[in-house]
Amino acid sequence: QVVRAAGSSPLASNDYGAQYLWGVPKEGQTLAEVESLLLEQVELVKAGQFEDWIIPAIVTDFKKSEKAQLEANTARAGIMRSAFTEHAAWDYAVGQLDRMGARSKADVVRVANEYFGDDMVVGYRLDGEHGLAQLDKPALDPLDIDTTRTSAFARDILARPVADIEPVYVTEDDYEVIPYADGIDLYYSQNPINDLFTFSISVDKGRIHEERLGLAAMLLDKSGTVLFSADELSKQWYRIGSDFGFSPGSNASSFSLSGLDDKFEQSLALMMHTIRHPKAASDVLDELVQITLKNREDVQKDPRDLFGMLLQYSRYGDQSPYRRFIPTADLPSLTVDELHDHVESLLGLAHRIYYVGSLSSDDVLAALREYHPVRGGLEEPPAHVFLKARETAETEIYLVSKEAAQAQILIEFAGKEYDESLHTPVQFYNRYFSDGFSGIVMQELREARALAYQAQAQYSQGSRRRDQNVMYGYIATQADKTPEAIAAFLELFDALPESPDRFETVRQQVVNDYRTSRIGFRDVLGAVRSWELYELDGDPRKSRFEQAQTVQLADMMRFHADEIHGRPKRISIVGDKARIGMDAVAA
Repeated sequence: QVVRAAGSSPLASNDYGAQYLWGVPKEGQTLAEVESLLLEQVELVKAGQFEDWIIPAIVTDFKKSEKAQLEANTARAGIMRSAFTEHAAWDYAVGQLDRMGARSKADVVRVANEYFGDDMVVGYRLDGEHGLAQLDKPALDPLDIDTTRTSAFARDILARPVADIEPVYVTEDDYEVIPYADGIDLYYSQNPINDLFTFSISVDKGRIHEERLGLAAMLLDKSGTVLFSADELSKQWYRIGSDFGFSPGSNASSFSLSGLDDKFEQSLALMMHTIRHPKAASDVLDELVQITLKNREDVQKDPRDLFGMLLQYSRYGDQSPYRRFIPTADLPSLTVDELHDHVESLLGLAHRIYYVGSLSSDDVLAALREYHPVRGGLEEPPAHVFLKARETAETEIYLVSKEAAQAQILIEFAGKEYDESLHTPVQFYNRYFSDGFSGIVMQELREARALAYQAQAQYSQGSRRRDQNVMYGYIATQADKTPEAIAAFLELFDALPESPDRFETVRQQVVNDYRTSRIGFRDVLGAVRSWELYELDGDPRKSRFEQAQTVQLADMMRFHADEIHGRPKRISIVGDKARIGMDAVAA
């Protein structure tokens, strides 16, 4: 908390490299002071003022990261691509971690002194007024896009015979749900690839029930324990190669832990010690409150943050998350013990435990009995709060005027509650309407009419049974094109172009996704839990795959007619009012 935020990262290229350091000042702190503090850290490395154990710990951290990356084929291909572009022999590329392991503290100090000199560039970002270039809007004729055309190369690729891949579904052999205690189930899945574990405790209580959990999470991140200072605790986590975090969501909160399975018990013990015995001085909280207040000021300056706040208010009114923040006047009265108690008390509620790793379920249960014993009954967590988007009798427009070259626009309206029978028509509609550059939204608004920097749309389905769906369309456009962009988007909402060829292309994409997309072992438990929240019995992708092969264009158009066409909308705009032309927007 010496600065509001800071970080450092390297850039390694074939010819030259760079080390970037950045920092954000606290209230009353100058940028020059932040620069000095960052450079002090560089000097500590150059002087060798760090403990010997950190070098092997860093190597362990790199090894852990590489193991995690290699669980995905994308990362495997990335390593091959990097070796090729770096002109590195394969043996050299895959031997990087071995070379790291042979380096000493003296090597690090030598290289730091060789490269970290005075040859640097320092940039300050200053608040102030800036002049925007005024450019006349050119007249652009719409392009006539023929979506049925393909190149000779594409036709050649598409004509090649391929063997269909059969979909693979999650079965009960892929996971276990094991009762651990009254009110606690252990969701267990085996890691068949390496010795990395992920572990979490999920409690159905979040910020919508207790807004102070947000600040409590920030305080826990800055706290030590009764045995360790905050700095010592951070070193303890790094020594054992484990990561711990606490994240409060809207309706649920999660304690997360990851690392190497041979350190699982040690990590679990430290996790439970951190949750049950946190300690921080009152000045740590005071500093955190000041940082929070400064952050609240800054978000009102950023058009992207303003846009997020506006659309949440447009959607939920006084139930917007931003309207439920702890009032500024109440922040100074909060105490360290109060915030720590909010975190610890979560373990007194019924919860779920998730483990993915190479240990057996018996070993995990034994560790839980040792370090997370449950004595007595657990209370039921509060009921899930379903936020409902506001219904409007006619289209409404909300505007926050902010000087900027772009205008950000969101068009949306409330849908019905989640309905599994609509899943496939919705899936097809989203692909058909807005699937990157192949979707109607980008092709019409950006490619054909030059009205958008970015554009997308989605009928977003609720995350559980009885949760509400929401239809939205987003577009970022030149400020003076706002009226035309909104009019064109509304036209697409209400008059969906009907193309059998496009629909069949979408069908091939959806079917192939089911054939080729598998749920990895890390994601099995999350998928199982999501199906439970939908109150579905087992993996629903089998029936969805069958429906995808038989659904018709008429089914999707019926969905559009019933759920999308002609609905009153809420339009949220953040942009320069003087350049937007509000009379044209209102018309």
